[in-house]
Amino acid sequence: MTTELLLQAVNDGLSQRLIADRFGISHTTARYWLNKFGLRTVRDQISGSHFDFCNVCDKPTESGRRVCPSCWTKVRRYRTKALAILLLGGKCRQCGWTGHQSGFTFHHREDKEFTIGNVAHKSLESLLKELKKCDLMCATCHHILHSTRSDPRLIAEAERYMQSDFAKVAQLVAAPV
Repeated sequence: MTTELLLQAVNDGLSQRLIADRFGISHTTARYWLNKFGLRTVRDQISGSHFDFCNVCDKPTESGRRVCPSCWTKVRRYRTKALAILLLGGKCRQCGWTGHQSGFTFHHREDKEFTIGNVAHKSLESLLKELKKCDLMCATCHHILHSTRSDPRLIAEAERYMQSDFAKVAQLVAAPV
């Protein structure tokens, strides 16, 4: 497909469908090449731009849509997590922290069906069912809860090595430059 052929078809006043028929391609393929070369049919020029732009990312989106499909998924995930945070009290169960939703995680006390912060397609009923198995925690408290670094045997072993490491560092610091 060349720019000249498409430009001639546009100048002939053909619609996207008629352009597709002329070249023996599908309507979506004709639309793809028109967009690729930045060409608009007369109908597109009369009815306004073929594309609107996403309110979130400014990428072109289908006419009549305010948000592209990718950003719409992000919006739904954001809304789901905001609702879940609200339903669980809006603060960390351990330390009481409140803040941006990206700092919150959901600690599952029982087996989890799905990750709450990443869903966009679950029903409210399934979300509520999953939330009953969770505690709202800030990311720091959740990491500490799941950390294996509080094991006394691990700490004792690490301290044994640290003593020799600190001795080496002390020698390096004391050595003349």
